[in-house]
Amino acid sequence: MNSTIDDSPDVIPAPIPPNETERLAALRRYRVLDTPPEEAFDRLTRMAATLLRSPIALVSLVDEARQWFKSRHGLDTVETTREWAFCAHAILNHDNLVVCDTQADARFVDNPLVTDEPQIRFYAGAPLLTHDGFRLGTLCVIDRQPRPMLDDAEMRILNDLAALAVDQLELRRATREWLDELVLREHCEAGLREANARLDAANGRRDELLTTMAHELCSPLSAIVGFAELIEASPDRETSGYAARINSATTHMIDLVHNLLEQAELDTGHLAIDDAPLRLSDVTAEVCGLLAVHADRLA
Repeated sequence: MNSTIDDSPDVIPAPIPPNETERLAALRRYRVLDTPPEEAFDRLTRMAATLLRSPIALVSLVDEARQWFKSRHGLDTVETTREWAFCAHAILNHDNLVVCDTQADARFVDNPLVTDEPQIRFYAGAPLLTHDGFRLGTLCVIDRQPRPMLDDAEMRILNDLAALAVDQLELRRATREWLDELVLREHCEAGLREANARLDAANGRRDELLTTMAHELCSPLSAIVGFAELIEASPDRETSGYAARINSATTHMIDLVHNLLEQAELDTGHLAIDDAPLRLSDVTAEVCGLLAVHADRLA
């Protein structure tokens, strides 16, 4: 069963890095703390334990108050207080931190992780260095026996595995951001489809209203045209002239109604524009006829 070490005795903790606020912000952008185990990280700790012949290997991340293990090989503990964390010391250094014998190092000789389980006697940790220069934690190996300093080849192995852990964090972050963007895009597209559906429905209601209004207007206007044609046949020239103007004006109104219907059909793509010659004299005569009554009143 996993356990957590949290009873902190009097231990001198590692100093806080000068860029701690920015470092913690960089750590949080990966959204990795307290996530379930992942095989990609567990593979790295297994490789570290095998290649460096260590019983314990960890991917450790240091937040405000603790070191939390994203991956752990040979250890059941899921986290410890930051005050006890060897990794809290390791993130202060540009280079790897190697403690060959903890009982000979004043920083760690009284550390509960040394005097009690897991009884650390040897520690080697490579900082997890992000592309923008923040040390989030370490990939480290631990032994219960003192060991000599790692040679150059072993240091390279430790550094390469730490770099792979950071690459995995970046890949994990990029995948999550891609998925977030995909979900956002799907939501936007769904919203756009809904808006288009509402717009289509509104246009349909508008077209239906225009068609109804057009038919309602055309019926009485057609009747007016019919009566105007009857009056126009009167022998009284003045009455006949007025009827002709009524006929012309009413016919023009009917044309406007038809134009309104055609515009609605044009908006929906159901009407094609047919270029045809226009006799300007006919248009001018029609306009003059419509305005003649008003002109006569003002004369």
